[in-house]
Amino acid sequence: MPVRAVVTFDDAGAAKRVLAYPERRWRSTPRELAPRQGDRFTPFAQVLSQPTQGGDWNVTAALSTPLTLRDRPLRAVTEPLMPGDYLAGVVVQDPDGGLAREYVPLAIR
Repeated sequence: MPVRAVVTFDDAGAAKRVLAYPERRWRSTPRELAPRQGDRFTPFAQVLSQPTQGGDWNVTAALSTPLTLRDRPLRAVTEPLMPGDYLAGVVVQDPDGGLAREYVPLAIR
C-alpha cells in the first residue's frame, strides 16, 4: 500500500530516517519507520516550466522514477546539462521547517 513519507539520507547516501504519513479516514499522523533493504520509494520532483507569455514560472509536482533501497548507499551521479534554458535554484529550510527559495534563469549553449 503506498504511503507518503519523508526519507532522510546521511552524508554517505544511506537512508537513516523514514517519517511516514499513512492516511486513515482522511487524516494523516506521522510515524517513524525503519528503512529496510528492498523498500521502494518514488520521489516527488518539482517541475518548473517557463511561461509562454511572460509572468511567473509554472511549478508542478510529479513522481520520479521508483527507487529501491539496497545494500549500497544512494549516490548522486553528475552529467553535463543539455543545451537549453533552465532555472537554477537553492532551497533552504530553517529550524522551524520554513522554506526559503531563490531561483535564477540559466542558459546553457
